Amino acid sequence: LEDGAVIESVAKNVADPRVLRLLLILAMADARATGPEAWNPWKEALVVELYRKAVVALETGEIPSRTDVVATARELETYEPTLAGRSEAVLNSLPPSYLSSASIPDMVDEVRLLLQRPGPGRVTFRIDRGTENDQAVVTVCAMDRPGTLARTAGVLALHRISVMRAQAYSTADGYALERFIVLPPPSGSWERVMGDLEAAYSGALAVEARVARKANDYGADGSIRPDVRMLQDASQDATVIEVRAPDAFGLLFAIAAGLSDLELDIQVAKIDTLGDRVVDVFYVRTPWGSKLDDAQAREVERSISHRIARLAQP
Repeated sequence: LEDGAVIESVAKNVADPRVLRLLLILAMADARATGPEAWNPWKEALVVELYRKAVVALETGEIPSRTDVVATARELETYEPTLAGRSEAVLNSLPPSYLSSASIPDMVDEVRLLLQRPGPGRVTFRIDRGTENDQAVVTVCAMDRPGTLARTAGVLALHRISVMRAQAYSTADGYALERFIVLPPPSGSWERVMGDLEAAYSGALAVEARVARKANDYGADGSIRPDVRMLQDASQDATVIEVRAPDAFGLLFAIAAGLSDLELDIQVAKIDTLGDRVVDVFYVRTPWGSKLDDAQAREVERSISHRIARLAQP
């Protein structure tokens, strides 16, 4: 929502504030009718923010600017004085969309993780085990490299942890920040999850091999055909990839691994589980920092489908 191209696209396609309001009402009614998994206060805030920014663009012809980093940093440092003089640099290193993705208390915890600056083979994380609706929050910070998101998603899959929604961000100084809203592991053992996260990032856990074995044990469906869409105009400086598919064991791992196989740099990822389906959105760049060209874009669906099919191979 901090990407001007997204606001501009909505305003351009709707063109009339009255129609935009009707679409807002329709979207809210449809999501509420679907159920609590499709609509919650966090999603409502995002939809309303999109509506308000698009209205401003339609009425003034100007795209609302990025949330003030300085003001947000002041809020963080008022809430947590030990961050004084340090939070602004961290916020500036994150993509603009991060500033509207979390509450001030959550941002404080995530800035702390980023300030630890884990080195090669290391990971820092935080697990909030008691949130609303029996959901937990797993936040992970590590050096950013291809496969980081797949590694974390693989560990969660190994412990049968269902991901309800997630966001991931790449910082300008080479770190990845991942936030997962999940259902607790059926075993109830977060200590094992933490141990496997550390092992996965240190190279002491064969994540792909273990996920493949467990997928075989559960009879994973390799016939899933994901709906992969390329949205080249949705962002000014990244290719947006939208993946829709039936939910299945190891699906997020397979999708993220498929992107990693092409050495794509995931700038932002937004993961949503809506009932028995997932909608995953990735803002990606090539290793050279550019958008994907047409040839590269055509390979994305092939790579993701291949990874999903491999989950079902004995």
